[in-house]
This record gives sequence, C-alpha cells and structure tokens, in this order.
Amino acid sequence: MDPAYTSGTGTPVPGGLTPREVFYMVRGLCSENNVVGFDLVELNPLVDPGYTTVLNAKQVVDECMTGIALRKLGLGNRDYLSPLTRRDGRR
Repeated sequence: MDPAYTSGTGTPVPGGLTPREVFYMVRGLCSENNVVGFDLVELNPLVDPGYTTVLNAKQVVDECMTGIALRKLGLGNRDYLSPLTRRDGRR
C-alpha cells in the first residue's frame, strides 16, 4: 500500500496501491482461493502519527476474513464484481 496511507511502516516505498484498490483485491483473492494463512507485516503503530496505518491494516484483515467467509458459504467461486471494475454497466 502506498506510504501516503501507511506511514507507520519500517520501509516506505512510494508508488503503491491505494486502500480502495487493496481492499477489494484482498477480498477477491481470499474468496477465490483456499487461503490457509495470511501474514500482515511492516506495521509499527508507534511511528504512525495519525493511526491510519493501523486502521488500514485492520481493514485489510477484515476484507481477508470476509473473503474466506464468502468462500465457505459457497459464494467465492462466482464472478466477484469489484466496484472499481464492474462489467454489468451499472454506475
């Protein structure tokens, strides 16, 4: 994720994804694949002045858990429509 949204990391590298892109990507990947482990790294709340890194990291984990739940309910193998790339023509 771009350091503009994750300032509480040890090695910030510019040019990353926005939270809007990451959240749907993680949910889609976790709903389409049999996830057996998920690792969240590079989080240091002590150097996060606005607490945004922690909130974004929490949302990434929530999206992963939602994707796993969708897969367990049998909804994971369907065509996952991200609001970023809808193919059905809705706005």
